[in-house]
Amino acid sequence: MRDAFLFGEQRGRRSVDERLGKLVAGVVIAAILCAGCVGWSFISKRLIGQDSYGSRPSSTPSATVTPR
Repeated sequence: MRDAFLFGEQRGRRSVDERLGKLVAGVVIAAILCAGCVGWSFISKRLIGQDSYGSRPSSTPSATVTPR
């Protein structure tokens, strides 16, 4: 009843527009949160010193494996 009074004949179209806007806003917020988590992970690993781009010393195997 409220929608009929406020929006008149176009109440269905406007409710769809409102829902679509909320969906887009939710996707944008999720993308920002995801990018923030990836950035935080990258920065925290760099600050701790666990650089995953080759500066870690390589481990030597304790036993020699012979191919068959």
